[in-house]
Amino acid sequence: MTEAPIPFPYDDPAWDATSDAYLKTDTRDLLQEITDIWSDETADYLLFSALLHQNTVYSATFLALPHLVALADVVPPAHRRQIALFLAGVALHGQLPRTSGGVSLAPGDPWAETPTGRKAEQVFKDLLPEIARLCEVSYREDPNAWFASGMAAARGDLALAQRLETGELAVATCPQCGAEAVPPAADRCPRCGWTGPMLSP
Repeated sequence: MTEAPIPFPYDDPAWDATSDAYLKTDTRDLLQEITDIWSDETADYLLFSALLHQNTVYSATFLALPHLVALADVVPPAHRRQIALFLAGVALHGQLPRTSGGVSLAPGDPWAETPTGRKAEQVFKDLLPEIARLCEVSYREDPNAWFASGMAAARGDLALAQRLETGELAVATCPQCGAEAVPPAADRCPRCGWTGPMLSP
């Protein structure tokens, strides 16, 4: 059985009209570089400077998503967590109204109405369950608010995701549904049954 092709392959003409935070178009080269030989420095630049800069997402961000989700499943856990941290941010900020210089898949965003934007929106929606899974795996290894925020955003609860990202929660909270932990059974969510670590303030 052959695997389905990754959306937005490197030879897709849609890449020619994309840019990142620095108005560059070298995302494909950097993706290929970290796929061939992982470099923490290159990955950090690509993920958190070029593609997700100060919570702003770009057209290149959405085209890179399927490649990064696929890569996350074949790299060591530390690298997977780095990718999941990026995916968590995109899961939230890609659905919120655009910030200066970026694009968004929020309703009414002009880029979302372009042919590439419409395709990117469908690919993004299809990837959300995988993003939630990667954030959950990472959260179980390293319980922090950003992975919990990614889980919430990928499951459609943007308000909870924003509260988790900004640290507005003051009590131990379930990263799955947002319910408050109830002592003494604080290791199991009373609402949804989550049995992983609760998010602490």
